[in-house]
Amino acid sequence: MKTGKPASYRISISDPKRHAHMTALGVLLSIERILGWDGKPPAVGGVYLPDTLLPIDTAVARIKDFGIQITTEIEGE
Repeated sequence: MKTGKPASYRISISDPKRHAHMTALGVLLSIERILGWDGKPPAVGGVYLPDTLLPIDTAVARIKDFGIQITTEIEGE
């Protein structure tokens, strides 16, 4: 419910297999997108940042598929 008051968000990402697994997953998702292994046409040539290469909904769904938990806490709402 929106109250018009400031709110703070805390988003936690936790991987039981630790940081190396999460890093490798980010690389895998980027490579899949660039080469078109995700079912879409390959990305056109250029320079990409990982956070702009994949749509956020797709990235979050794939991350959760690999057992990584994402939790959101909202304070002041």
